[in-house]
Amino acid sequence: ERGFCAWGKVCHVREKTVLREMWRSLTWRKRSSPPSRLEHGRRDERFEGGRDQRREHASRPLAASPRRSRRDGDERRARSRSRSRDRDGSRKGSPPQEAPMRQQIAWGKQIAGRDATVQSNLRLFETHGRHFNARNLSTTAHRVAKLGTKRKERVMNDSRMRDLAAFCLRRVSDHDTQGLANVAWAFATARVEAPELFDAIAVAALPRLGEFSSQGLANTVWAFATAGVRARELFDAIAAAAPPRLDQFDSQNLANTVWAFATAGVKLPKFFDAIVNSAHPRLGEFNAQELANTVWAFAAIHVRNAKLFRAVAIAAVPKLDEFNSQNLANTVWAFASIGVRAPKLYDAVAIVAAPRPAEFNSPELANTVWAFATAGVRAPELFDAVAAAVLPRLGEFNSQDFANTTWAFATASVRALELFDAVVAAALRRLGEFNS
Repeated sequence: ERGFCAWGKVCHVREKTVLREMWRSLTWRKRSSPPSRLEHGRRDERFEGGRDQRREHASRPLAASPRRSRRDGDERRARSRSRSRDRDGSRKGSPPQEAPMRQQIAWGKQIAGRDATVQSNLRLFETHGRHFNARNLSTTAHRVAKLGTKRKERVMNDSRMRDLAAFCLRRVSDHDTQGLANVAWAFATARVEAPELFDAIAVAALPRLGEFSSQGLANTVWAFATAGVRARELFDAIAAAAPPRLDQFDSQNLANTVWAFATAGVKLPKFFDAIVNSAHPRLGEFNAQELANTVWAFAAIHVRNAKLFRAVAIAAVPKLDEFNSQNLANTVWAFASIGVRAPKLYDAVAIVAAPRPAEFNSPELANTVWAFATAGVRAPELFDAVAAAVLPRLGEFNSQDFANTTWAFATASVRALELFDAVVAAALRRLGEFNS
């Protein structure tokens, strides 16, 4: 009645429970006890090995795990380290393994942080770069180039930049379109030669040009032109893809695009006409460098568009104080080369440039007076200022600068005997540099 029972006498209350416990006990004893001779014989039938092998198998506990020696543990750890090296890409031909996303985010914050510097980013890449994903590689390249330009740190000869280019090349197919544009821009800005990387970017970008933003397209062609990498197929494809989207280009993108095509020597008049149609109503938005680069580009590849040039002349005059020496020289050179008359622009440039000849380098001085002489614009004060600036700097002039300067003074009928005497003396010492 109380549910109490002993072996051999089962109470009706606990019958099932006791039977179950007895069965478990018998089963446990059977498994833990040595096998009988009959069982041993049956096991012999399963194996073809010798007597010793059968004895070893018969005496092995069913549930026991094999013991491992210290040597086995060392070998296991060595195999684990080998697999880890394989995942990291230490072996030749295997790609490096990316770190988890949480770590990628942490590294990204370090790279783009306010306290980041060129050296801190390069040190971070040197330590962990093999585990960076494509986004962190492109961000590192972009930040290093941007900070280096702003702080005038030269990184073109830093071996870590070449390593960074190699890793960007490995992951070129993983970059999104912004990453491709940023990588190209970064290595062009930093003046780091990476022709294989640029070739791979061109191949990766071609089928995805529709995904590029307007700035991405402009930065990409600018980077290829600046790096001096020929990619005619890419330029042709961008010229075909860009016109329907030119209204999305801001003034800097428009100016950089035409400058890149001109620098690369890619002459596509229909594409330039489309840029004129987009830029002409918005020239008031262009800054000094953008105005100068635009007219320089058209003149450099001999695409004459008088409508654009006259509009640029009107837009440039009120902003001439913002033009640096290169912008002033390039603007008047472009107008003179293309043959568009703009007397008000020339007069304004003469007034602005005359007090500032010391800011001009030798090609800029030579091109400025050449442009005035070619356009037939008299500017005696400007010519006098240039003559005074040239005398102490004749050592900086190459043969082309000598020829342009003396031709300009002669054509403009400006008497500068002291300048001519100095140029003749310098030229006689360097006659080997002159072509026929």
